[in-house]
Amino acid sequence: YDSIDSEEKKNKFLKIASFYKFLVVGGKFVVESNKPDDYIDYLDHTYKYIAIFSFIEDLYTGEEYKDFYSWLKSKKACVKFPISDQNTLDVLYKKYLGIHGSTQKATRFFESLSDETKQSIVNNFQIRKNEKTQSISLVELAKLLYQIRSDFIHRAKIAAHFNRGTTIHTVNNKLVIDNLDFEEIEKIFEEGFLLLFGYKK
Repeated sequence: YDSIDSEEKKNKFLKIASFYKFLVVGGKFVVESNKPDDYIDYLDHTYKYIAIFSFIEDLYTGEEYKDFYSWLKSKKACVKFPISDQNTLDVLYKKYLGIHGSTQKATRFFESLSDETKQSIVNNFQIRKNEKTQSISLVELAKLLYQIRSDFIHRAKIAAHFNRGTTIHTVNNKLVIDNLDFEEIEKIFEEGFLLLFGYKK
């Protein structure tokens, strides 16, 4: 903590670390019943997974979020109006996603991990296409994991993928074979979080 080079970064470190402790490490989605310890693990994992992705987005957000239209109008975008054609608009949208795009933030997070951790993650995820099993790139993986988050946020699909053992599920019409359990997701987040703030083993 003392080696973090600015008050702003120190505040972000404390905010994310405390939220992670109380929402993920110490949090538990308990089902109201006669038994105080009753809980459904996939509901518990879902809300913790959504929390972790919110933390990742916040870690890689350097400025206040703007939707595309608001960003286009801002001085920082330096856009000359009228926008002349579709191609120019596409270029501007890619630039916008580079700043505010959640998938790009997830990709940057996973790219920051150690080579050993990256290889372990890729080994635990495979996609089945045309009856053949294929490994996926880190960028594809980041998009896939982000899609699991989005499916809950926008379509109320539970993230039931991170129980112990192998699970088989579909994401964006892709058959995914997943051996990553939630404890490993926590370790991955913890590594990426510490590395971002300059921690060295």
